[in-house]
Amino acid sequence: MKSRKDDQRTRMTRKLLQKALVDLMGEKPLKDITVKALCQQAEVNRSTFYLHYYDIYDLMEELEGQIGAELTAVLEEMPFTLGDQNTFSAYYTAIFALLARHADLCTILLGEHGDKVFVSKLFDMGREKCVTEWMRLYPDAGRKRVEMYYVFVSSGCVGLLQNWFDGGCKEPPEAVARQVERLVATSITTLE
Repeated sequence: MKSRKDDQRTRMTRKLLQKALVDLMGEKPLKDITVKALCQQAEVNRSTFYLHYYDIYDLMEELEGQIGAELTAVLEEMPFTLGDQNTFSAYYTAIFALLARHADLCTILLGEHGDKVFVSKLFDMGREKCVTEWMRLYPDAGRKRVEMYYVFVSSGCVGLLQNWFDGGCKEPPEAVARQVERLVATSITTLE
């Protein structure tokens, strides 16, 4: 049985490796990062790295999985009614607060050396919830139009998030959520 000290050491080592990966991804794409460079950045030896991960991609999957799991929890726990501005704003505030907690990684994932597949997965997570709600509010729009609208809104959110992260997340998540709320409220008339 592992002691608490071993568990704490394992968590610390993983955090060091995760931070080193994020730092290196700020400089170059994931495919160009070696285990050797990662270990030098994290100040751990290669054998320690291989105790925890199979390769660099395994580490990246863990990071992405953590954000994905947290986002899934927010999506499942938060009430979401597009017709109710209070729940809509709270929903997006919770999402942006989560992303702000992972600002370093999100800046990388949305940036030049980012993982476009992962970003796509994140937005697909909320797709069905939004499409279902918009279909309920605008039954005459049809699923195809509503899905096109979702693509439009989610693409705009990616751009807004990139801008927010590039600016150092100076605006609070609530302000970003209100901006999204206004943009969605203005553009949703296309579904009428």
